Amino acid sequence: MNEAKRIIFSVKALIFNGGKFLALHKKSNYRMPVFLWDLPGGTMEFGEAPQETIVREIVEETSLNVSNLILYDTWIHKKDEMTQLAGVIYLCQTGDTEVMLSNEHDRFIWLTLDAPDVNSVHPAFRTAIAKLRDERRKL
Repeated sequence: MNEAKRIIFSVKALIFNGGKFLALHKKSNYRMPVFLWDLPGGTMEFGEAPQETIVREIVEETSLNVSNLILYDTWIHKKDEMTQLAGVIYLCQTGDTEVMLSNEHDRFIWLTLDAPDVNSVHPAFRTAIAKLRDERRKL
């Protein structure tokens, strides 16, 4: 039997507060050989627009309210031989300071674009972070 390969569309966010962005750690990532930070977000549900998905996912994962959503970049990651993840990254802001994590995550960190820990963000999102860092330096 030949299993079908699949592409999953997912929406992620760089949520900024005070010059730093939020990164999360998934509990399930303890199985990975390297510690990686993830960005808030998730899979789009049928009938949702990407903007609706990211707002819903941010509330579900962090309880944060966000504003100033800007579609920023795309990303792609080959999860395994049969599954590819692809999606978009939004930039947004929050004035909230209290993060309440869902059961899906076990910790969070606020990072500057220049922080050494940016190298521990999942490789699928590092290009967008580097691009944003370079654009901000030009300002």
